[in-house]
Amino acid sequence: MHVIDLSTFDQALGVARRLNAHDRARLIARLADELAAAQPLAETPVSNAWTNLLAFNAEIREIFPDISPGARLESDRRERDDAQLRGDAT
Repeated sequence: MHVIDLSTFDQALGVARRLNAHDRARLIARLADELAAAQPLAETPVSNAWTNLLAFNAEIREIFPDISPGARLESDRRERDDAQLRGDAT
């Protein structure tokens, strides 16, 4: 990570804010394109989240092969709600 002079950043932001909406959009698009080109394709937190979710779904299918993950979650939710109504919940 690079440390930048905040006054320089603030100056650039001030200039950008003086642009009309169309020119701001053009500036943002140009900067986004430059950033995308400059950065290597790395796994993003979002793609990690999807990978983790798919792995979690696979684990649930292994543990409960006869029930879908959504149905299992709904079943667990009902059990929790019933326990709370009975006062058994922690």
